[in-house]
Amino acid sequence: MKKRLITGSILTSLSIIMFFYLAGCGGGSGPIPPEADWTKITVDCTDTLNAVWGAAADDVWIVGEKGGILQHYNGKMWEQKFAWTWRILYGIWGASASNVFAVGDNGVVTNYDGHIWAQQVNFSIKQLHDVWGSSGTDVFAVGQDGAIRHFSECWEAMPSASRNLWGVWGTDSNNVYAVGDSGLIVHYDGTSWTEIESGTSRSLYGIWGSSASDVYVTGEAGTVLHLSTSGQWNPVNTGSSENLTGVYGRSANDIIICGYGGTILHYNGSGWTNMSTGTNLNLEDVWYCPSGDAYAVGQSGLVLYHRFQ
Repeated sequence: MKKRLITGSILTSLSIIMFFYLAGCGGGSGPIPPEADWTKITVDCTDTLNAVWGAAADDVWIVGEKGGILQHYNGKMWEQKFAWTWRILYGIWGASASNVFAVGDNGVVTNYDGHIWAQQVNFSIKQLHDVWGSSGTDVFAVGQDGAIRHFSECWEAMPSASRNLWGVWGTDSNNVYAVGDSGLIVHYDGTSWTEIESGTSRSLYGIWGSSASDVYVTGEAGTVLHLSTSGQWNPVNTGSSENLTGVYGRSANDIIICGYGGTILHYNGSGWTNMSTGTNLNLEDVWYCPSGDAYAVGQSGLVLYHRFQ
């Protein structure tokens, strides 16, 4: 997700929208031979890519600042899909390959049913930054000015947090966290949202966990927090001072963090390793498939790939 506020422009003609978008983001090729731990994937897009999520190693989605154009990997090649919105998209998550949600500017929510993307709703707020759900009928979206939206049978507003929210994740419908500016962490217990002490004033951007008692949060200036079995958020020293924007893992002992300056950190259960990416461009998000396939996306259309054992 993009870690700054941007107002998307509105084009009144769908044909004009498609012309300019397709001109800026063409179909992509396969991996370029690697010169680092991570391989650069060419998707012919020069705009910032904000978020990545996949249903499987051969079904990966990327959203970004070209708004309605999504990049999709089908196991053989990267192709373009149109989300039927001209808004910039910041976050993406799916309950399955046939039920994927993307959120973005002006509170837009668009959904993929396995065949086509269709706009579900357009809230009267500036931005939704991230989306996550425990199922396809229990989905949370968070964004600017602390906005929180929830989908069950329809999308509804929930009480807002006090500051911008950048990331959301949970284990089930009764245990959801959202993180945001100035160290903000809020928790949903199935009934209400409560602000909890994070121990930092740094802005927080990404969140992921392997269980309810093993949760990581990433943020500004190298900030990493870990929620342990004690119920306390403890700082983690990864050795990085970069803004850390995204986090995803396969297990408690196999976690990836991405960030600015081309930073990618990997945790193997005993320590953090700073992996070579061959770039200084800012990375915005990372997704890690159970198969070991991992993607990181960011500035200037950057897509990085690595296969872990």
